[in-house]
Amino acid sequence: YVFISKDAALLATDFRYVEQANQQCKEVEVVKMTGNFEWFSEILSRLNIKTLGFESQDVTVGSFNNLTEILSSTKSLSNVRFIPTVDIIEAVRSIKASEEISIISKTALIADEALLKVAPTLESGNTESEIAWKIEKAMRENGADAMSFDIIVASGPNAALPHHQPSDRAVNEGETIVVDMGARYKGYCSDMTRTFCI
Repeated sequence: YVFISKDAALLATDFRYVEQANQQCKEVEVVKMTGNFEWFSEILSRLNIKTLGFESQDVTVGSFNNLTEILSSTKSLSNVRFIPTVDIIEAVRSIKASEEISIISKTALIADEALLKVAPTLESGNTESEIAWKIEKAMRENGADAMSFDIIVASGPNAALPHHQPSDRAVNEGETIVVDMGARYKGYCSDMTRTFCI
């Protein structure tokens, strides 16, 4: 959970990620989550929060009920007002800094160059799984930290399935192959779809 107030920025995470968060998020205070949202009450008290906006599309009904129950049982926090918000963070994050734009461009280039390397090697007899592995290997060799998502390689009749999982089906001459792929690099993801005919 991230808390941003006029005077503070905090990242609350469980014990598994505290060390990593302290290393990677030097601009914010890292708070270790404990118990059943007790840490939440402590943050609100310390920051003297009276009104709290929250991302309503990401908070479950169960979590919301837990939070309001805990606050109502704490006298000093029983009057905290919750305001559901929509797309505030998304709107702010849609504007990218020049460094981010550079990383995004590099991420797209990693995927593009990988496919340019693999495409000339495609031939009948290759299986969808073999092709997916060639693409993943090429992206990793080009510097990808991971894949944006599971690579989709769909040949022949499988090309009609938008989220087909690569199989041991061999590609036949004259068939189309739909490839949906993307690289992850420095926390950013690319996504590209291309269709080939063997």
